[in-house]
Amino acid sequence: MKQVKKIDYAEYADLLNSQNSIGARREWLAFVRTQLGAEPFFLGFFAGEKLAAILPACALAGGLEAVPKNYTEPIYLAAPDPTGLAEAFSRYLKTNQAFKYCRFSLGGVETVLKLERPFRRVTHVLYTTEAGPEQILTSTVSHKTRNQIRAAYKRSGFSLGPEASLGEFYSLYQAAMRRLRSLAKNKKYFTNLKASFGENMRIISVYRAEQMIGANLVLLKNRLLHLAFSAAKADYFKDYLNDFLYWETIKFGLGRGINIFDFGPSTVSDQSHQHFKAGFGAVPVPIYDLIFYNSINERIKHLLANKFRNLRLRLKKII
Repeated sequence: MKQVKKIDYAEYADLLNSQNSIGARREWLAFVRTQLGAEPFFLGFFAGEKLAAILPACALAGGLEAVPKNYTEPIYLAAPDPTGLAEAFSRYLKTNQAFKYCRFSLGGVETVLKLERPFRRVTHVLYTTEAGPEQILTSTVSHKTRNQIRAAYKRSGFSLGPEASLGEFYSLYQAAMRRLRSLAKNKKYFTNLKASFGENMRIISVYRAEQMIGANLVLLKNRLLHLAFSAAKADYFKDYLNDFLYWETIKFGLGRGINIFDFGPSTVSDQSHQHFKAGFGAVPVPIYDLIFYNSINERIKHLLANKFRNLRLRLKKII
């Protein structure tokens, strides 16, 4: 793939919305417009005159950024050529002066492209066949995770309850962020997400004694389930609450014809988080960060913004 150029989303909208992709769908574009004031900037990769792949992206404040949750993946329309796509994209970013900056996290390519640093994050994805839950539990889920799931059902008193309201989920999410001493997104982010996705945003909720103690907020697209946010009460971790919650999320998806479960990104250094997701049979997909600046002012601006954010995180850990 050598030629890269912006394509008209409307021209390819039906094709893109038929794909198992969150970042390419109309609902996500509505969300980024409302939440971020961003506009879609989809790139087409051409082999000769033939469109071979499309990469969803957003133009924001003079820059180019990836979605969703800061990473995106190419949609291949021909035989995948991840190395060729990534190299063409890298050249495009270095030679295109239309953007003040590019902060792009790219998944689904199996090469480091001589980047300044190796990948630091992965997303874990479970690919299933038409098998039912019991077959997946015995043939795909690891022995340890399977035992923990069964233990959670036998002795924990957990149950799948009615879907939580957005307000109930947000309260649980805020508490989890406080426990982790991390920065929570504001509630408007979630209300905008719900307004854009409607019934394709769901909250899988786990209860004990009529109290909600864990929930996964997921986004659906065709045969894909994307786990966008997870929150749970740490008091119940010893009873394998997260194993129960993730397994109920998988069962929820299987009941709706889902066979691709994206459990979301984690850092390479977070081995326990990765091990937990791998226990369900999910495989790691590297996320590569491509960062370019066409202006020294933009470089300084983003450096200061990152320092300020890191300072806020450190203060939360102290307080």
